Formats: sequence, C-alpha cells, structure tokens
Amino acid sequence: MGGNLRRRDFLASTPIFLSTLAGCSVLQNESRILQTMVVNHTDEDIEVQLVVIRDGENIIEQRFGLPPQSRDTSNFSSKSRMKIENLSEGSKLKASIIVDGNRKETTNIVIDCDSDAAGDNIGFRVYDEYIDAKGGCAAARNILNAK
Repeated sequence: MGGNLRRRDFLASTPIFLSTLAGCSVLQNESRILQTMVVNHTDEDIEVQLVVIRDGENIIEQRFGLPPQSRDTSNFSSKSRMKIENLSEGSKLKASIIVDGNRKETTNIVIDCDSDAAGDNIGFRVYDEYIDAKGGCAAARNILNAK
C-alpha cells in the first residue's frame, strides 16, 4: 500500500509540474528588434518593395526609392529598426525584395542574436548583376528610423 501512496503523490503533483513547464514556452514569445537594410550599389535609382513573412503572415511591408551610391553618397541605403511582438529566438522568417518590379531575391532567416546585439538584421545589397541577401545580427550603432 505504501507504493500506491507514492504513485498517487506523483500523479497528483504531475499537473503542477506540467503547468510550470507550460509557462516557460509563453516566456519565449517575447518582442525582439528586427532591422532591415537595403543598399543600392547600382548606377540608377531603384524602387524597392521589401516584405518579411512569419508563418505566412506579412509582419513588415516597406516600399521606397533609393538613389545610386555613385550620385548620393549619404542616402543610398535604407535602414529601419522595428520592435516585433511574439518573435522569439529560433523563429523562422522569410524576407523578399523586389527591385523595380522585376528583380526578386528571397532569403530565409532564423532569429538567433543574443542580447549583446541591437537585434537581428535582414540586409539586401542591390548590384546591377545580382542581389546579395544576408541575415545576421544588427550593430548597436548607426541604426536609423527607430520605431
């Protein structure tokens, strides 16, 4: 009978233990900083459409024009930094850029920057021949348009 008592005590404590674990997953859905960056390395003005998707939903949509680096040495790039809710480490994002309505590049990003960084970064460098897409950690300095 002593063995049954232990089993009952164990079974009675299981819901408390599981509810404690369930709370941990809620804490992982925190808000995080996400920076987007586009740099125009072409010799022409470009029109950009940038979309970041999580779980089939657009979480960022941006449209803007950028002058070429050769003509405007201070405004040839665009950086924006946004706080995204319910974005935790390990979240998977898809980022797509469309340049001038016909050139497209897509990249997949996994959110994984620690608190030493200013957030995660999705960057696109637009060249005449190709578009270079990269993800990484955002630098703590030189971030514009904080929202």
